[in-house]
Amino acid sequence: MIRAHLTRSAKGEVLQLLSRDEREKLRLAEMAEREAKLLKGAASRLFEYDDGEMDNYQSYGGSSAQTVMFDAEGEWYVYSVSFYGSEYGSRHDHEAVNGDVYILDANLRVISRTSFPYSLLTYKKAWVEVPTLPTKVSGKFYVAIHAHSEQYKGLYVGYDEDVEESHSRVARVSRRKFTLLPPKKKLEWMIRVKVADT
Repeated sequence: MIRAHLTRSAKGEVLQLLSRDEREKLRLAEMAEREAKLLKGAASRLFEYDDGEMDNYQSYGGSSAQTVMFDAEGEWYVYSVSFYGSEYGSRHDHEAVNGDVYILDANLRVISRTSFPYSLLTYKKAWVEVPTLPTKVSGKFYVAIHAHSEQYKGLYVGYDEDVEESHSRVARVSRRKFTLLPPKKKLEWMIRVKVADT
């Protein structure tokens, strides 16, 4: 397999291959530039329930997805979803294996789906941001991370246990139909959503 890595040269000259940390810094800078162009002065908000400190993490295999319910309190457009997690396993191509971010309406109907490669993550727990197509939401909506995890490959998603009220569920996914189940204990998945008003 041949893999290409970005170099420090805008002209594509091979001066020095970038390390994974350098590529991550470049990716974050590109995300910030993309966000500024996308918003164009529009008001934005961050929906979050966790306190930013991971208490533990979990992976759900097969047809299960970690899901959080949000309340937009009006009309907004989701343009980015973040989650705190990592990948596991080494028997797969990190560039070729994908997870999915689903945005669902209050009735659990799929509004949008965005696939992302496992290569966005590392084996170290960290925030991962997945840009989505601008997706209109109003009132209650759900965001689900479907990692398609298996025994030898998958994603961990962190969670916060210090919560008074949980907005988090586990969803069973079958042919794009979602059925919500409560997690085994009260927790909040570390999943966040950025929205804009236009």
